[in-house]
Amino acid sequence: MSSGWLRGVVKEVPSGDTLVISATVKSGVPPEKRITLSSLIAPKLGLRDGSRNDEPFAYQSREFLRSLCIGQPCVFRVEHKIEAAGNREFGSVFLGQQRNVAVEVASNGWARVKFASAAAIEAKEVSPYYDALQQAESEAKALELGLWTRDPTASEESVRDLRDLDASAFFLGLGKGARFVATVEQVLSGSTLRLGVRDPVEAVQSAVQSQDPPSSVFLYGSVLVHVSGVQAPSMTRPGTSSLPLRGGHSGPAWGSTPAGGGVGGGVVSSGADTESSISNAVESLSINPSNSNSTTTTTTTIPTSIPTSDPFAREAKFLTETHALNRDVRLIAEGLDRNGNLYVTVLTPALPPRPTPSAGQGEGGEGVEVVRDGDGYANLAEMLLKKGLAKCVESGLGLLSTPGAGLKYREWERLGRDSRQGVWVNFAGVNGAVNGAVNGVANGPAKGTWIRGRVVEVSSGDCLVIRPFAPTPTTTTTTTIMTADSITAAMNAVDMALAEEEKTGALRHSKEDEDDLIDMMDPEFVDANKVSYFGDANARSLHLGRAVSGEGG
Repeated sequence: MSSGWLRGVVKEVPSGDTLVISATVKSGVPPEKRITLSSLIAPKLGLRDGSRNDEPFAYQSREFLRSLCIGQPCVFRVEHKIEAAGNREFGSVFLGQQRNVAVEVASNGWARVKFASAAAIEAKEVSPYYDALQQAESEAKALELGLWTRDPTASEESVRDLRDLDASAFFLGLGKGARFVATVEQVLSGSTLRLGVRDPVEAVQSAVQSQDPPSSVFLYGSVLVHVSGVQAPSMTRPGTSSLPLRGGHSGPAWGSTPAGGGVGGGVVSSGADTESSISNAVESLSINPSNSNSTTTTTTTIPTSIPTSDPFAREAKFLTETHALNRDVRLIAEGLDRNGNLYVTVLTPALPPRPTPSAGQGEGGEGVEVVRDGDGYANLAEMLLKKGLAKCVESGLGLLSTPGAGLKYREWERLGRDSRQGVWVNFAGVNGAVNGAVNGVANGPAKGTWIRGRVVEVSSGDCLVIRPFAPTPTTTTTTTIMTADSITAAMNAVDMALAEEEKTGALRHSKEDEDDLIDMMDPEFVDANKVSYFGDANARSLHLGRAVSGEGG
């Protein structure tokens, strides 16, 4: 029996005969392999720039493989590589160590079986399951499945009219708060996605950028969207670097096939490896093969030509890919920014059970507990924020159409910050060094300590930038950002501060100042006694440029 079986999870399905498989690791961004199924050839998808149109049934072929494999644990083996095809790697993939993916595709008529020439057999460029593939293809032809249909109109109707959509026109066609379903075709960063959209048809037709009239048969729109309320680290920061693609580990890297791999014996036969032999091989190999002769730590690196990214950008991108890439997601149209960028809420489906190496990392391997609706969908922003792989953005929070959503987002961000994960890994906290020297205290004020300062900026309705007063002319002061636990708490604190400071005379104010401050408070928010946005500290005044008192929280 030939060796070389590895375990992974199908992360992406680029076409009807190709899979991108990521390793199953306990933490970090895993390596991945792009595997083309041996001895199969599926119709080619068209390109978004219009340089190539879909071949008949290309989209349907990809959709069958996507629905069959995306997110599923699998075992696979690289069997040969063709340098003339850009070092493309061909191999066999099994779902659950039992279902041969190539045979499933052929038996449903969504790919053709390549002719096995003598040269291909000699070069070991033929699937070891070739006989099974031929039999599956013959059965599909007899049943007129997939590519083998005799319907004269099916071929023409299967070709997509692929168009770029204008985000503004698409949003206007939908309307704010509209819900729709789309397929995530590409993940550019943790919070930026490219969608493939078919419905609602009227909104897609109205947003077609090209002047050519859209096809009434199969219009497929492509639109770039951003996750509303959050921003993940950027993947396109200028510069170059050679960064680890994954942490070092014992055993062979994914970049090479272990000795003895490939098609054994060069004989085309359907009796290559039995299900039990595949299971035994995977159990002994997996990602850290116990039967490996080498214990040298191997690290795969990103080529230096790839631009560097912000810290944790790749982790955020991978999390989004894991939950959204090539999946049908539910979306809520939230709004547009001044540049015409479309912002949406993304709800992702639950993941299939993960392989053993990823166990113990929480639901779906993301390491956090998330709330799912009755259909099993969860908010992508919640995962990113709780994992510390994104931060809240005020402008995006203002677009959210769901009542109270901003409060939830802030709470999710607080949980991620408190866990000191991702972008918050070096965050010192409101009482730590991040505050610098305040009132001469090197590590900031202790909780409950009142400090005096001046409001130098009102960042938003619940966020102030305050520069504390120095007790002496020589003391260095640090501008501190303080946020409101609630408007009610801020009102009470202001009353206390004014009363206390009036006794000592340290803070002079007029009755008009106090009245102005109270007038600026929204009575609805005061009466509702809203819960915390941040929970870090209390904002004590909305008086820009005025002296205020604040309590360290």
